[in-house]
Amino acid sequence: MHPNSPTAALVVALAAFSAQACASQYYIDCSQTGAGDGSLEAPWNSLSLASAQTFAPGDVLALKAGTTCTGTLSPQGVGTASQVITITAYGSGDNPIINAAGATAGITLTNQDYWLISSLTVTNPASSLAARQGIHVTASDGKTHTGITIDSNTVHHVAGQTNKATHSADFVLSCGILVDTTNTGSRYDNVLVQNNNVNNCGGGGIKVRVGAMNNLGAQAHVTKNNISACGGDGIIISYSDTPLIGDNVASDLGTGAYPWTGGNLAGMWVLGDHNPTIAHNVVYGNIMSQVDSEAFDCDWGNTGNCTVEYNYSRDNAGGAFLNCDGCGTSGGAAQIVRYNVFENDCRMYSNGNKPTMYFYQNV
Repeated sequence: MHPNSPTAALVVALAAFSAQACASQYYIDCSQTGAGDGSLEAPWNSLSLASAQTFAPGDVLALKAGTTCTGTLSPQGVGTASQVITITAYGSGDNPIINAAGATAGITLTNQDYWLISSLTVTNPASSLAARQGIHVTASDGKTHTGITIDSNTVHHVAGQTNKATHSADFVLSCGILVDTTNTGSRYDNVLVQNNNVNNCGGGGIKVRVGAMNNLGAQAHVTKNNISACGGDGIIISYSDTPLIGDNVASDLGTGAYPWTGGNLAGMWVLGDHNPTIAHNVVYGNIMSQVDSEAFDCDWGNTGNCTVEYNYSRDNAGGAFLNCDGCGTSGGAAQIVRYNVFENDCRMYSNGNKPTMYFYQNV
């Protein structure tokens, strides 16, 4: 069969249709009394029922708008680039709510590829602090995973750890949205966290750590998010090749329902990355932590150029910019700080060992 013949085109079209036809839609309505089978007519009534399902490429798992589910959603399965598995809402009304009620996280994905999480509200309150998240995506199997998108969710009131000085390990794992890796060789490529509203989360807003110094994840992007009143850092991207922190707003860090209690915090920063960019962001109102509290930070282990440009910051207790190349293993990235507006941010702090700084055309 010639590859350009009408018959060949028909075979390709039929194959695509067949793949789409295999995809299924599943539903959760936690207001129902019966367990259900996951259909629209008889939806599951708990997160545990959905978590027992292994989803196929193209499947959709939808939670009913205006309802609340308690516990943790941990669905199984792996999507593909052309058929992403989606968790979202159905029906009219407010976002469906997942209340983790003090569990480690409200939504977890582990060693999975090509998932989209969208249009949900996740909360995780508790009476005491611990390593907690709202949404947590992680890789731990020593392999490369890809294709995670977390888009247009609200994450709030997560009782994460707020004291980096005395509980550093738990603080690192605490925030509204966490993407991370553990164990040698584990990596995430093509992570996109966008259009989310994150507030009142202990430990910080959004933390994305997608690999290791010798195994960088490709192109982690955190864009167009709004982070406010979180007791820790606003946004961090670590161990990525050409990551972007762009078009975000972070405000009043260190405050909120779970306020900062020890150690350092900063607005938006990068660590262990190659050619990271922090651009078109707004940071304001950081309270003073132990040392830092700047709006922007090129931290240790970066290589290539760390570029901070076209941002606006104001009224941050720690000032505008931190060169922290000497805070750990020095990478020596050139730090380019340009075209920014800093208002009432009258400090830059530096303990870098190697990098050259280019600081020009800022106001």
